[in-house]
Amino acid sequence: MAVTGPALEGEVVDAGAPAAGAVVPRQETHPRLDVKGPRGLLPVYADLSDPDERVPLDVDEALREAIPDTTWRTLDWGWGRFVRWCGATGRKHDPPTVGTIRTYIWAHLTWTKADGVTLAGRGGRPYAYATVETALGVVCTVLKWQGHPSPWGHPGVQAQLKAYSKKLRSMGIMPGEAYALTPDEQAAMVRTRDMGQVAGVRDAAALALHMATGCRAAELMALDDSDLEWVSPTRLLVTIRVGKGGKPRRVPVEADEPDEETGEPAWAPDVDPLVLVSEWQDLKRARGVGPGPLFLECKVGGKRGDGRHAGVIVAGKRMTTAAYDKMHRRAARKAGVDVDEKGNPRNVTTHSQRAAYITNGTDAGVPVERIRPFTGHSPNSPVIFRYVRSGLQWGEHNPGVQIRRAAVRRRRRMTRGGGGS
Repeated sequence: MAVTGPALEGEVVDAGAPAAGAVVPRQETHPRLDVKGPRGLLPVYADLSDPDERVPLDVDEALREAIPDTTWRTLDWGWGRFVRWCGATGRKHDPPTVGTIRTYIWAHLTWTKADGVTLAGRGGRPYAYATVETALGVVCTVLKWQGHPSPWGHPGVQAQLKAYSKKLRSMGIMPGEAYALTPDEQAAMVRTRDMGQVAGVRDAAALALHMATGCRAAELMALDDSDLEWVSPTRLLVTIRVGKGGKPRRVPVEADEPDEETGEPAWAPDVDPLVLVSEWQDLKRARGVGPGPLFLECKVGGKRGDGRHAGVIVAGKRMTTAAYDKMHRRAARKAGVDVDEKGNPRNVTTHSQRAAYITNGTDAGVPVERIRPFTGHSPNSPVIFRYVRSGLQWGEHNPGVQIRRAAVRRRRRMTRGGGGS
């Protein structure tokens, strides 16, 4: 098989190939283990023997710009590791067989780090089921982009996923459910940030906006300044454009009226997302940072440009989801919300903010149907109910207790009625 026409940017060719425009043979032995994911997906992975598959660079570049960096990074991670695994095991990856996919799933049980001994999952254990599911989802997405059928729905693949989950459970490894933070715990995390540093202002604003919108961490980090619409100083519309399914949604963030009895606002000024986000945007403008990504990378040091905040804001360089995750864990640990009253560890992750938004909302009596549009769950999806980790399950909120109490009340009424007849 030969490639005709000029080589495109990102195309894999022989190092000793002739000048652009010459015939370049496509290598059939799958040597592309150094390819870092599908960032150049169309020119690299298309069937270049077909002239109709040739895509002009400006067309391809427009597609790349339309897809968020967070999505590209996920594709880079998932597809790159699959290609390297196929190369190490001598299997074909374009397209892989169902047997290869099933073997790839099972390989996560014994996948090790670079030392060849320590298991690669968190805490030196096998990879969590959610990680395997995500890795497989990325592979299926890339295969569909290449024009191949997705193996996701194959009965053998689904059965293998179930077998993997069952194997983890037999090893005593249960799925790690994110702990749903209470409003007070969320506020405590915001208050751990050093507001004398530009990074502290950014982190406090990110944590507060996260708690007020219940979005995913990747969606939060993908926000731009243009996604915020200030209706008034106390009302903000946040447009989340980067979500599952590619459907944007708008989440309203509003400050409460002061309490009628105490006169205190529900959000103290130091944890109010509207106050903190506004302060962060003002700080960026004071440092000469123009509109762009909402949350930017910050560095320690530098002059106190505004007289009180130390640190440097790196213009144009978006804060990564990994950096936010690391900051979130530090804040949870510093606030002491990563353990319960008895010192037992809690699984506090960035998803705890999403679980908190849904759980606290349902506890307050907000119907799930009103929460769905703001969290991005489809009307028929039952997934939203997995996030309801209500603390309202004891005493008057416990159905079993209420059933027994009702039975006691009925017996009392019957006894009183029988005694008076």
